[in-house]
Amino acid sequence: MTRKLTRYIQLRPINSDEAANQDLPEGITADFGPDGLLSGIEILDASRILGKEREKVVVELTPIVK
Repeated sequence: MTRKLTRYIQLRPINSDEAANQDLPEGITADFGPDGLLSGIEILDASRILGKEREKVVVELTPIVK
């Protein structure tokens, strides 16, 4: 039996009781703070989704110019 690997990418800290969760496809859950802004991303079964690169996740943030 292969062990499933879960990864969490925290973008900013919030209390767990303040988080609102939204389930996305592929076993991904987005966490939002009370202000409605994204605070974290949980990836269930990350070994399947990320493949061999599961120990190296690169997050690129591009600022939005208004």
